Amino acid sequence: MLQKKYLLSLVVLTIMIGCGNNESNEIDNKLTFSEKFDNLPTNIDELSSSYDESYDNNVDYNTKNSIEYKGNDEYTNKYIDEITQKLKDYKKELLKKQENKTYKTSSLDNELKIYFLSLKEEFNFNSKEDEKFRKTSTSLDGYVSGYLNQAEYNLYLSDPVKALLCMANGRLAIYYAESNYQDYVLYNGNGDAFRHSLWNYGMSQDVGTTFAKTWADAHENGVANNPWHEKVMDLYNNREGRNLSSTYSFTIGGMVDRTKEAVGSGQMITTDLQYHYYSNTYGEK
Repeated sequence: MLQKKYLLSLVVLTIMIGCGNNESNEIDNKLTFSEKFDNLPTNIDELSSSYDESYDNNVDYNTKNSIEYKGNDEYTNKYIDEITQKLKDYKKELLKKQENKTYKTSSLDNELKIYFLSLKEEFNFNSKEDEKFRKTSTSLDGYVSGYLNQAEYNLYLSDPVKALLCMANGRLAIYYAESNYQDYVLYNGNGDAFRHSLWNYGMSQDVGTTFAKTWADAHENGVANNPWHEKVMDLYNNREGRNLSSTYSFTIGGMVDRTKEAVGSGQMITTDLQYHYYSNTYGEK
């Protein structure tokens, strides 16, 4: 359940507008939800068997449900994005050295962490001395903690490099979902399925499928009052995104195209909070 607080109002408004015409509603439903999906694995990420239907009417849409992982302090957000890009560039440099056999693979994670600590120290210093930072800005750990649930924050403390890369992929997934899909399918529709799949695709490329799954599960399981149908949908599409990564390796443009193709061909699922459906091309821009 990601980036849905402002989208819920739009969905509700769309439903209200269509309620005056039953025939129109039936047509819209066929366009949005093509075919029921009844092929869920029984062991998909240890889904909870106890489901409280009241969750559907009591969803807690808070900031930490979003994979945007940032607030309104654009200067600080940009600074953190720069840190993440530096980490990605440094990782590429180390991997290139590895290919030339001038670098030991076992040292990669340690080198990245050492480099991260220097970037973190620079951030912490500038957050106190640079007037462009808001007065509310704290240390990097303190700032990041405001946009993570407890499980995510624990993972951040254990491996901040991989955590920042996961967060960066979340922001990219939101951007490309909004660029490729209409607003009315970004909540539980095809755009939502695309967002989750691309997020996990990108994370798998940057940090490996194991950590990508660990992070994605921490995010989903940390959402308060997450409706069961939404959680199933999100976990399923997360997994399918990681599966794409194990078969295909592309640039961000290629990953976007491949994910959109997978959504359009029915490899992902959507939900109306009563049933699950195969994804399709409805709502594409």
